[in-house]
Amino acid sequence: NLPCSFDFTNLLCDSSFRSINCYVLPGGPIDTTEFGSDKWYTWTPSTTGPVEVTMCDQAAYDAALAVYDGGSDCSVCPTNSTNPLVCGDDTCGIGGGPPTVTFDAVAGHCYFIAPGGWQGEQGTGAVTIRSDCACCPDLAYRPMPDARFGIDELGNDTSLPCTTTDDCLAGISVNSEVECILGPGGATPGTCYVRQNKYISIDPNPANDNWPTARRISLDLGGGQTHVLGWMDMPISKAVAGPEPSPQLLSRIVDNPVYLDWTALDSVHLGDCEISPGNIYAVEAIAEACDIFDPASYSEPLSLSTLANFGDVAGSVIRQPPDTLRNFKDINAVVRGFQSVQMEPKAWLDLQGPLAAPEIPDFSDISFIDINHAVAGFQGAGYPFAVPCDCPGQTCPPPIRNGAETRQD
Repeated sequence: NLPCSFDFTNLLCDSSFRSINCYVLPGGPIDTTEFGSDKWYTWTPSTTGPVEVTMCDQAAYDAALAVYDGGSDCSVCPTNSTNPLVCGDDTCGIGGGPPTVTFDAVAGHCYFIAPGGWQGEQGTGAVTIRSDCACCPDLAYRPMPDARFGIDELGNDTSLPCTTTDDCLAGISVNSEVECILGPGGATPGTCYVRQNKYISIDPNPANDNWPTARRISLDLGGGQTHVLGWMDMPISKAVAGPEPSPQLLSRIVDNPVYLDWTALDSVHLGDCEISPGNIYAVEAIAEACDIFDPASYSEPLSLSTLANFGDVAGSVIRQPPDTLRNFKDINAVVRGFQSVQMEPKAWLDLQGPLAAPEIPDFSDISFIDINHAVAGFQGAGYPFAVPCDCPGQTCPPPIRNGAETRQD
């Protein structure tokens, strides 16, 4: 239950009995606590701000807790054990119960955290750290699989790093639906990402996304305005054919946050009525302990866009990204998928869901319906389904791009 990315190191420091002046009950007097049977950990926070270290409801014995200033690297155990930075005994409000303490942490500073027992009492328990939500996780992203961008036929990662989109366009059409997405704060190298018709695809960041988070999805309306569409739902597993890894994960947009350890789930394709061509979406992560109504609680948004022309599913060469042109190469790619000779990724070829909800793609088998959409695109047809702000439950104005609405009527 760590809302931020914490790194603990277990070490051995002086574990003899010591007398520490601690708060015994919340708001009560400071008393001398005989502290022993302690285990020592180091912790270096990534942000500055108030911190709660607690064992409330997590210890089944008369526990005590102390935090010491460890300087820049905690290389030397505290020598004056009577003067912790903060300590507590029974501060969860129960006599003979667990402790909780709070203090102001400094980013990059090292702290010793020592849970122990009153007069050396021992038992089982856990320590939880809660900190400022400003360190909510950064998101990564997934370039879609093809010969150059993502996963090859053997399942090897062939993702192409980039600093500009020109790096992604080497050897392919300059019109290809590919963009270089930089890391948080514009960090390089970025990743070449292939835009799709009805999906955006998101990767967990194993360095920062390994605790329960929810992912909020917003639509970029232009002019600095956004509209929250909802939240990513629990993904479901879908088998796929062709050279892609199988199964893959498919998610929908729901009304309420769904908190998951996304690193345990691998990459996720988000497809729903609200995901349609010609739009830009923001994906933000928020930790379970954070206030969803506080803008400061969210990660830096990951901006992902869909491609321009519905039915554009492939490039002029097999397994190269869509190229903004709708012609026979797109029809052929969908026909190959229908014949189970799938070369392009399913997320490129899947243009329609079941008849009961055609605007919601479902990673089902490629069918005549998908072929018909590719043919209609070749004939110049526009997007045939509801655009995001017309989807059920959404009330927002159509996005404005270059001074015009982006409806594909």
